[in-house]
Amino acid sequence: MKPILVHLHIFYKELYPELKECLQNISDHKFELFVTMVQAHQDIIDDLNKSFPGCKIQIVPNVGFDIAPFFSILKKINLDDFSYVIKFHTKRDVKDEGRGDGLEGSTWRDLLLDFAKSKDNFNFVVKNLEEHPNIGMHGDVKLIWTWFYDGKQEIKKFPEFLKAHGYKKLRYLFVGGSMYIARASVFKDMQKLDIKQEEFEAPDLSHTGCQLAHLLERFIGYSVYNHGMSIKDCTITPLKSNLKYFTRFSVMVVMGFIKKWILSIRVTKKNKLLIKVLRIPVFSWKLNNRKL
Repeated sequence: MKPILVHLHIFYKELYPELKECLQNISDHKFELFVTMVQAHQDIIDDLNKSFPGCKIQIVPNVGFDIAPFFSILKKINLDDFSYVIKFHTKRDVKDEGRGDGLEGSTWRDLLLDFAKSKDNFNFVVKNLEEHPNIGMHGDVKLIWTWFYDGKQEIKKFPEFLKAHGYKKLRYLFVGGSMYIARASVFKDMQKLDIKQEEFEAPDLSHTGCQLAHLLERFIGYSVYNHGMSIKDCTITPLKSNLKYFTRFSVMVVMGFIKKWILSIRVTKKNKLLIKVLRIPVFSWKLNNRKL
């Protein structure tokens, strides 16, 4: 097996110790570490140089979340020199905003990092990838997403992005939160993209819009399927991954159908609580400038 390329992007410096532990857990395998950060945190730089001699550290502009720095690293390396690529970044805790997906607090980050939370976990994931060449990327089954999870802007803009760069529409999945291990070859599509660094926007931390980074997050998943491979949860067997994914997706489809066609509860732009049954309004209440 060739070395692994590891990219670590540091924005929230307080999360570095957790990611350092993950790096130590993959140490049974040879890897080259590329680190990007938006500020020169000297204490972290000193620790990186001491703990991972030979790592390459770069200070980058605060644009494009963790995707723009990752894109810049990919542009500089020969992917044929590596078997796999690992992408880590300091993903912050997520607030409970009533999404109902159970990803509040550190849960999202914990799921993304689970594959490297122990040496046993990581070695099992690599073994799975080595034994199943049709698997192109690992992602926790709860975070393997498709268009069904997307908002209107992503659903509209991503096909436009594909067309603009000469790619056809294709059914695909992607890892929500963008931390994973994947075969190096699938990132060759990323290398071919004619995108300049200045095209990336300053991060919108509300995540209410669809920026270039969000499109590239989906394009990475698209590329896995464009190379004839799939995304699975490699901390379990491929069969268990398929069963868990389709069970979760089926529940989401049913809940989405109920929300759209059976029972809808929402607050309108005029600040009214509106309840619909079978799409027929059955209850409306003025909230007097109080938000739910």
